Amino acid sequence: MEKADFIGDSIAYIHRYTMKSLQKQAEEHGVTIPQVRVIAEVFSHKTVSVKQLSQNLKMTQSTVSDIVERLVSKGFLIKTPNEKDKRLVDISLSPRLAEDIDESISQLKKPVVNRCFKSVKS
Repeated sequence: MEKADFIGDSIAYIHRYTMKSLQKQAEEHGVTIPQVRVIAEVFSHKTVSVKQLSQNLKMTQSTVSDIVERLVSKGFLIKTPNEKDKRLVDISLSPRLAEDIDESISQLKKPVVNRCFKSVKS
């Protein structure tokens, strides 16, 4: 097997494994992969419009709107009128979800930070 083929196969394997793992985690929390993508995009921008979400995620506005409505009904997202243009709606994470994500990220960072400092002390 050539090196390029090996690298390509390895990337494909890692992608499949990551997607299966993500799907399993999403199902445990009662959300779908497209819903996770919307949550991640809102998390990265803090506040975003449906139009921005649809452009960034390469989904139709109606699809994004449906996903947002489901996530609002589950208490994951909040819709608020845009301050500058009342015809628009801003999408943001619910305080509870934002707190849960921040806590999860800090838990993930702990082992990495501990390992870094452990190697510095040695």
